Amino acid sequence: MPCVSPSPNNSLASASSSTILAALSATTIGSPTFSITIPRLLSYMATGSFKGEVQGLNQLQAEEQSEFGPGNYMPNVRVAYWSMRVMAMLGVLRFLIGAVGAWLYRKRRLEKARWYLWTAVVARLLNRRRPDIPLTGELPFSERLPIATLALGTAAGLVLAIATTTTPDNVTALLRHSLAPDGAEWFALIAAGDIVPAKKPASDIYIWALEKLGLAAEDCLAFEDSGNGIRSSMGAGLRTVVTVNDYTREDDFSGAAAVLSDLGEPGAPFTRVDREERGLVDLARLRAWFQG
Repeated sequence: MPCVSPSPNNSLASASSSTILAALSATTIGSPTFSITIPRLLSYMATGSFKGEVQGLNQLQAEEQSEFGPGNYMPNVRVAYWSMRVMAMLGVLRFLIGAVGAWLYRKRRLEKARWYLWTAVVARLLNRRRPDIPLTGELPFSERLPIATLALGTAAGLVLAIATTTTPDNVTALLRHSLAPDGAEWFALIAAGDIVPAKKPASDIYIWALEKLGLAAEDCLAFEDSGNGIRSSMGAGLRTVVTVNDYTREDDFSGAAAVLSDLGEPGAPFTRVDREERGLVDLARLRAWFQG
């Protein structure tokens, strides 16, 4: 299997920036029988600079011992080495299964290939053990809003809803695992998936949710965490509170009711990004932001 090697002889123990090469190797641990080397690629991958220094394990071991005292700080190289290759092989196997299915379909033999259909069923069942987590960083606001605030909001008679382009399965799984087994029942409406044709930053998902709830936009407060999200909510006329993350910190949140580092927890208050303010998000604060 192809592998990335820090040097032609896989010398992980004493890598240095002056000799670092990236290699695609046609063999396992040891000297490669065939390789395509790209000078200083590993330096760039590890440090973001072609002139960066990549330290070997012996150097890192010496540094750790100097800072933390005697001990073995070496990672289990064999486990890391083979686990990466197993992962790569499984990825190739997944591709091959898909390619065989495409070939059978093209040849109009898919329905008769019972062995392949059983393989596909097993693969699907294994895949359903854990629903996919959105890769865009977009999560229902329930994932970020403190549970106590949600509970108080429900008790106070507030109408809670979710408007997201994440799939319904993802939303249900997130609510169940991060909120409560009956987390989905806390919300009057979950607008998710492809119920509207246009995704955020279009406002369709919010408009659809407002219509189903029978509420006016000026009576609601939205929570978002991206530039696309706030354009969607504000396009529907909703006042919006924003929490930033590493991917959206530089987005344009003009017009937001508040821009926060997070929603805060006991002992770890949020920080307002758009002005001086710290604390926890509670109903009183939400009302103040809603009223402007």
